[in-house]
Amino acid sequence: ALPISAHYYNVLLADFIPSTLRSTDMAFDRSRRGRQQVDPRIIAMGLQLLGQISQLEYKPPVTLALIAVNVATWFSTAPLAVLGGKAPMMCPAAIVSGFRPWSHLVLAAFVHAPDGGYHLFYNMSSLLWKGVSLELEMGSEQFAIMVTMLLLLSHALFIPVSFLATSLFGAGTYYSCAVGFSAVLFALKVIMNHSQLGHQAVNFWGIPFPVQARYAAWVELLVISVIAPDASFVGHLCGILAGIAWLKLGIGQCFQGKASQERGPRLSASWQRRRARTWGSGTVGGW
Repeated sequence: ALPISAHYYNVLLADFIPSTLRSTDMAFDRSRRGRQQVDPRIIAMGLQLLGQISQLEYKPPVTLALIAVNVATWFSTAPLAVLGGKAPMMCPAAIVSGFRPWSHLVLAAFVHAPDGGYHLFYNMSSLLWKGVSLELEMGSEQFAIMVTMLLLLSHALFIPVSFLATSLFGAGTYYSCAVGFSAVLFALKVIMNHSQLGHQAVNFWGIPFPVQARYAAWVELLVISVIAPDASFVGHLCGILAGIAWLKLGIGQCFQGKASQERGPRLSASWQRRRARTWGSGTVGGW
């Protein structure tokens, strides 16, 4: 998740002032008016990604539908704004105070920063990588249920965790806003690494030492916070916690049938090679 912070919209983080959040709403809405400008490099990378999708032996319908919704929303938040009267953002203080509707906790996942398409592209390429793996392994119905539950759980955690981060450590998270699908992506990363890699060591982000796959999400959380300080640390953390809860608290077993639990990874060798060549081991996962 990318926070709508001072870097973008000059949000006052020290105190919760409704007029300040109103200014944030207006700034975000103004930034999204009219036609979105796409960086030419994103267009080139997007065409490459479309080419890879066309070559997939298995085209995961739920994953591709999620990508389509996110892309369509990036060009216009108007359909989602109808549900809440304004562009959805995950703003804990504003939601708790009633300034924003609770539906924004969910809808904000489908909104990405108006930064030329970089935030959207990295999230969607990460979603494609994870979605192809997990949807093929689990089946589309179970994958859709899992994504829905992870979205609800990770975004529900955002309010209490951001409140604790602000109360205990002085962070401004509770009074800022965030958008993006990243919390779900971090949750999917936890589940995918647990399911397919387990104790295997992986290298990613150019780190000179291997990391056990089950700890990769934690390392990535720290690395992203260093190289992209505007990324939402709490949002990503809530995604990891949601993934752990799915695995450790038996949430997944409540929704997954025996057949989907016993179905092992069935990724083709060609997709594995293509994934490694294009993204490496999690190079863009979790943005």
